[in-house]
Amino acid sequence: METVLTRIPVAEQLKWRRWMHQHAEVSFEEFETTAYIENLLSDVPGLTIAKPSPTGLVATLHGVVTQARPLPCVPTSMPYQWTS
Repeated sequence: METVLTRIPVAEQLKWRRWMHQHAEVSFEEFETTAYIENLLSDVPGLTIAKPSPTGLVATLHGVVTQARPLPCVPTSMPYQWTS
């Protein structure tokens, strides 16, 4: 199954990780980290970004189509008994 991270080169992911470790911040004071992540996410199409707090970030991905399709459900008059 393909995920977002499988589409992003490992070198790019390492760059993000290194940046975050080089710019460590105290809990609840991650202002630079929040800005960094917001900047990265701003390039993703179909993404809505909300900031409920100065150091909080919520990203919502819109328009995703899954591979799953609903199965047809056809009513019949055939008798059946459920067993589990």
